[in-house]
Amino acid sequence: MIRKFKKSLHSSVEEMLIKQFEFTLKQIEPLNDTEFYHSNIDIILLDQNKTIHLFYNKEFLESMNEKITYDENPTEDMLIDLSTELANLLVGRAKVISAEKNVLFSIKTPFYIGKDILLNSNNITTLSYKINDTMAMFIQYIE
Repeated sequence: MIRKFKKSLHSSVEEMLIKQFEFTLKQIEPLNDTEFYHSNIDIILLDQNKTIHLFYNKEFLESMNEKITYDENPTEDMLIDLSTELANLLVGRAKVISAEKNVLFSIKTPFYIGKDILLNSNNITTLSYKINDTMAMFIQYIE
């Protein structure tokens, strides 16, 4: 089930960032010791609560903000709101993709954690993306 969820989450990222917003996307190694905007969203999968952590660099959030709102100068509050909204959009789309494969889960409301570094542990799965060569996004969850 977790593997199918991981594939759905990756598909969600590709659909949204490549197809909808026309970014280029490459998988990269995690950037440890770098500060990112950190939001998370809980899902319930197989009667287990899992927390999905999403990390974005400021340049990515600024670029997404411009694409969505056409505002080139977002405030810090706008970037924070966008951080949680992207968590909801990406995991929400993964939920739809998963349901098509008979993997059902529910999602809760995302929230902003703060500026933070990536989680570091042996039992954490990380999906790491370089976006348009200068931006980054990471999705992490505990197996």
